[in-house]
Amino acid sequence: FQMESEKTYTAAVIGGTGAIGKRLIELLLKDDRCQKIVTVARNPLPDWEGQEKLKVVQMDNMDNMAEASEEFEGCQKFYCCLGTRVKVGKELFVKVDKTYPIEFAKIC
Repeated sequence: FQMESEKTYTAAVIGGTGAIGKRLIELLLKDDRCQKIVTVARNPLPDWEGQEKLKVVQMDNMDNMAEASEEFEGCQKFYCCLGTRVKVGKELFVKVDKTYPIEFAKIC
């Protein structure tokens, strides 16, 4: 798998447990230039246990994402793969699709 740059980097991912996020993490794990991946998840990610370059930061509530900001220090690339469906209700939809990505961007 080749990405546009030949430089090494570290990556931060939120939304890594969804379909898009899982695929992104798979690609990052295969990319030799990606030295470390930091992702936030509510639960452990058993599919990737033992992956040395993947650090899973467990967080029950993403409302407190700023508390994990130190975990993202040194990351050069940031990926937001969060998303939900409108049918979950407007309040939750806005929180997941707007508020959390904005808070993640502030950390970046």
